[in-house]
Amino acid sequence: MKSKLSIFFSLIFILFGSIVFFSNCNQDKKDEKYNSEPETSKEILNLMEAAYLWYEYIPGSFNIQNYKNAKTTFNALLYKPRDKWSFISTRTAWEQTKEGEDQSYGINFKYDANYNVRVTFVYDNSPMAKAGIKRSYIMQKVNNKDVDELINEGSFTNELGKGENKFQFRTPAGDTNTYQIQRQSFQMNAILYNEIKQVAGKKVGYVVLNTFLPFAESEIDTIFTKFAQESIDELILDLRYNGGGSSYLSQNLASLIVPSSHYGDAYVKYSYNDRVAEQADTTFTFIDPLQDTSLAGKPLDLSRLFVISTPMTASASEVLINGLEPYMDVIHIGDYTNGKPVGMQQFNIGNYAAVPVLFKMANANGEAEYYNGLEPDAFVMDDVSHYFGDKHEDCYEEALYYIRNNEFSGEAAKTLKRYPSRQKYFIPKGRRAFIGCY
Repeated sequence: MKSKLSIFFSLIFILFGSIVFFSNCNQDKKDEKYNSEPETSKEILNLMEAAYLWYEYIPGSFNIQNYKNAKTTFNALLYKPRDKWSFISTRTAWEQTKEGEDQSYGINFKYDANYNVRVTFVYDNSPMAKAGIKRSYIMQKVNNKDVDELINEGSFTNELGKGENKFQFRTPAGDTNTYQIQRQSFQMNAILYNEIKQVAGKKVGYVVLNTFLPFAESEIDTIFTKFAQESIDELILDLRYNGGGSSYLSQNLASLIVPSSHYGDAYVKYSYNDRVAEQADTTFTFIDPLQDTSLAGKPLDLSRLFVISTPMTASASEVLINGLEPYMDVIHIGDYTNGKPVGMQQFNIGNYAAVPVLFKMANANGEAEYYNGLEPDAFVMDDVSHYFGDKHEDCYEEALYYIRNNEFSGEAAKTLKRYPSRQKYFIPKGRRAFIGCY
């Protein structure tokens, strides 16, 4: 199915490309004068007019000569009131990201309830991890400037883009230390934490899965095979910082979790724009892991699932939550998810990987359009003052409470409003949204 869609879009791209190319042929000389990448920019325009979900908002008078290069052309074509996700990158950078290779500090952070900027996670092999930085550390200064000052100036993330910085952190024990750290290349880990523990006479599997990019497949295979071999009774799937990735991996994981009676039932439906919908609209189903030997991991065949989310939980992660809802009890703890009910596809154009939004996503009940995020059953703060797996970490503690008592604690009673003191997240843009780090 995946290859057929790719072939289909290649044909559509050629068809619409021919139409647009000839309609613009009289402007070629002007385009070359003003745009440093005219041919690549034309191909991007052709693609967007053919397949972009919101193509109708592209002005008929759009002219690539008004833009400096392919990147600025692509960004100018986006429907800004709705599209927060489409991006363009070099092909090399995006391919490296999909394979788990990154060059950064390997860290993410957020405000806690006291407005401290705390570390949410650190990739195991990253420069920050090698320096000893861990979740819950408070970042106080960068290059001798207070973090709050940098944030107020709007220069915080720009400062983190430098190749080397001096950081001051305070540990949970209250010690203050300064570190000189360089951005370096490293291999990311998709699973930040996992364990199996006994709770109220049950085996409970807990896993913090940080991405659905292709490099996560082998780690998912290993941990879910382990969960199956240990015959866990309950699963807590922590997607709080998972920005999405491969819909194929999301489908595979959902197939390992869903009750076996639903193999073959609809998991997610893709709906494309009206120019290509008849040929491209697709429904993906749950896969029988015993019939498809390529599926990562072993089936758990659970009756219910616990999920932890935050506003960083996006895309393929949201599809998993929404896709399982019609078939099993999904007990959703945390905050609203990101609100990305649309999917993207990669097109290699010149040296670029253009990744625009192409389709909407709905579950078997037709539930879609969750641009405000998926609402949790229990609103619980992301407790960055504790490590993953700490029984006192608020979200994890709430899931364990439910397993013991089959109900939420009084502090996590269901409300119809967002958590009143919702914390601010620093969510990267573009390809970095899928890995979450700076």
